Amino acid sequence: MRQLVKDALDCEELDYQLDCISTDDNCKIEDYSDATILGEAYYLLEKYKQPEYLFHGRLLAGLDGLDAQLLAQKEVEQLENFIAKWGNKLDGEYVKDD
Repeated sequence: MRQLVKDALDCEELDYQLDCISTDDNCKIEDYSDATILGEAYYLLEKYKQPEYLFHGRLLAGLDGLDAQLLAQKEVEQLENFIAKWGNKLDGEYVKDD
């Protein structure tokens, strides 16, 4: 298994997302390109940072309790660390739109 995939599976929210989409796509997580996996990580991180995603924003803001907030903060940290590690290693294969 590629190291990027192993690292992705260590991110709880990304692991869950990849499991869901691979089930829907009837494939294995390892079948996705590195760019696709990184794109999912960016997408999930945006869900915590953008106000239109009310559920994730509520979690991060602590509006659903301290336990939920701590879990959300942990998930954001995992995603940020994954992106920091892999975001610049794809040689132009994936470019995040700003």
